[in-house]
Amino acid sequence: MIHLRDETTTPPVDVATLAAAIPLLLDQHRSLDIDADGVLPRPGPPRRAGLRVLRGTHPHPGTTYQLVGRHTWEHEGKVQQRVTLTDIELLADSAELVQLRGREVGLKTTVLASLVPGIEPRTLTIELSGPVDITVEIDLGLVDRPVPQVEATLLHRWAAAEAAVAIAVAPDGRWRWDVRVDARGRSLARPVAAVGALVARRRIRAEFRRAVIDAISEAVDALGQLLAQISEPGATPEANARMVVDALVAGLPLEVPPPPDLLNGPAT
Repeated sequence: MIHLRDETTTPPVDVATLAAAIPLLLDQHRSLDIDADGVLPRPGPPRRAGLRVLRGTHPHPGTTYQLVGRHTWEHEGKVQQRVTLTDIELLADSAELVQLRGREVGLKTTVLASLVPGIEPRTLTIELSGPVDITVEIDLGLVDRPVPQVEATLLHRWAAAEAAVAIAVAPDGRWRWDVRVDARGRSLARPVAAVGALVARRRIRAEFRRAVIDAISEAVDALGQLLAQISEPGATPEANARMVVDALVAGLPLEVPPPPDLLNGPAT
């Protein structure tokens, strides 16, 4: 059994604004003009193929979209670039449930995101299925409390883990995230996992902080920027949501790039 625990602090997230922003952003997505050639920016042509319909008719359930992503970072002094193609299927879009299923082309992992209810959502559930199965449930409905609570489970053929995230408000108003993970080997993997944990405990803890704790800080920062745009004074939340979606559309590539394996590598 491996026990991991770490904590970090972040600026607070306005949960009420977040719960209200999700339906506004979904409404703006529904209002977009998207077909097999791409999405039409509101100022007009040309269409951007970075978001296009593969199957079905936007914005109806059963429609599959393809989203182009570009990721750039620096490694050993060289700028690296990765281009991803992600297929996203709209499974449900109603007052009771909004559900999306996505998979990056070339990978085996599928992500299922569910908002319940679809209007004024109270629960966001994210399920990853593949070599590792992960379920994360976030309660957005606790607007009468300062923070949501998060629970996650992870299953692998060689290991299983349960994670609990307790969020408390620090005296300075920041959020304190307390993350605990209990991992154990399954069946024949247990003795091997025990030895491996003893040998690699320090490395596991370092990777845990990099993969989980640092990711929380980065995600909260990005979410805070989004909510700040949604609640920008001088305009209605609906107008701000439209501005955010229009900016995202403007950043999409005009054309679908070659397959990812032809583009990934040093950026030019």
